[in-house]
Amino acid sequence: MTRDGPPKISSGRAVLRCRVGELLHTTAEVNPEANSKNDQGEPHPDTKLLDRQGNVVGYREVKTIENPNQNAFMRQLSKATRQLRAKKTKINEIFFQVPKGSDAYKWLGDWQKQPGRDISNCRGYTVRIVDDTGEELGTYDLGDSGLHDVGKGGGGGGGDDSGYEDAMHQGMLNKERAMEREGF
Repeated sequence: MTRDGPPKISSGRAVLRCRVGELLHTTAEVNPEANSKNDQGEPHPDTKLLDRQGNVVGYREVKTIENPNQNAFMRQLSKATRQLRAKKTKINEIFFQVPKGSDAYKWLGDWQKQPGRDISNCRGYTVRIVDDTGEELGTYDLGDSGLHDVGKGGGGGGGDDSGYEDAMHQGMLNKERAMEREGF
């Protein structure tokens, strides 16, 4: 079973373990278009990222799978990249929560190696993967065929990342509240 959006379990802990320096000084906000579709028929991303002046500089899509299933992971990842590609912004991020014990690194590599997949179109698309206990499994650039964890050893510009953590946490809380209002 797959679900678009965060589960109610442990998302706060998972979010607080995440970091990417390029998102410093951005504010995450629930995307008011999230429940509608774009011109290509894809749903709009869940969260928009605003700079200090209030300009949209990027989008984040949140995906989860409840059972360790590679096909579901690959389907949801493909859907997220299509949703972000339609927005054509500088920052494109996918936050993906998988069940504990999932082999997400292998699944991600298999996704990249699918016939006809041109991963150069995904360069700069960051996917952060955590399990449902909040343990971070890695942060990867989808266009990097070597799948180096950009979250290790700096990778994100260094410095104080508390602004990003706050923005990520607030974005997740906002999405959870919106989902609760909608009866999810």
